[in-house]
Amino acid sequence: MKNILEIACFDATHVKQISTTKTDRIELCSNVNVGGVTPDYDDIILARKNTNLPLYIMIRPRGGNFIYSSNELELMKADIAFCKKNNSNGVVFGLLNENGNIDIENTAKFVEISKPLDITFHRAFDVCSNPFKAIDDLISLGIKRVLTSGQKATAVEGKFLLCDLIKYANGRIEIMAGGGVNAENATELFDVGIRSFHASAHKLLDEKMISDEAKINAIINVISRVS
Repeated sequence: MKNILEIACFDATHVKQISTTKTDRIELCSNVNVGGVTPDYDDIILARKNTNLPLYIMIRPRGGNFIYSSNELELMKADIAFCKKNNSNGVVFGLLNENGNIDIENTAKFVEISKPLDITFHRAFDVCSNPFKAIDDLISLGIKRVLTSGQKATAVEGKFLLCDLIKYANGRIEIMAGGGVNAENATELFDVGIRSFHASAHKLLDEKMISDEAKINAIINVISRVS
């Protein structure tokens, strides 16, 4: 599998800055304080104008748990439809049920509604009761990738489960490591076999280096190594 770097951006300005790097994908969301929710429609439109990179949109109506009401599910469906209409490349969502498993019924509906967009199942995965069963369920549903920190606070802390998940998936689904990924720990993650990385523009583009690509390029230099 090709080594991948995805950057999470929290506004269209971040998207424009990241689009000048050799990033493979951009995830657009808002409200970093709750881990990301669906961005405003105006921001989605502007972000699409600001980059030619593959643009994936977070579909999450609120922070908190990943068990949604019928009204919230309808809102998420409308958001997916908007993303399709406005030339997004993919959507990012995660639905669970009360026993900590993938909400198969509603996820299947979302997969169908999302076609032909690509789909990432986000870090709702990290609170699944059985991560290996969850991998099987996501594969059966046709999900292309899962974003996970290995069910720990950060990908570095969860690196051993991440490696086990990569081996278990055996190429059937992309396992993308996210959660505290940066230039300093990318080598550690790469060296244990991780090849798909998700980092945050909010962390990388701080006020002191808002126009500096050094940290992003440092991650790129790690993952571009020939394995």
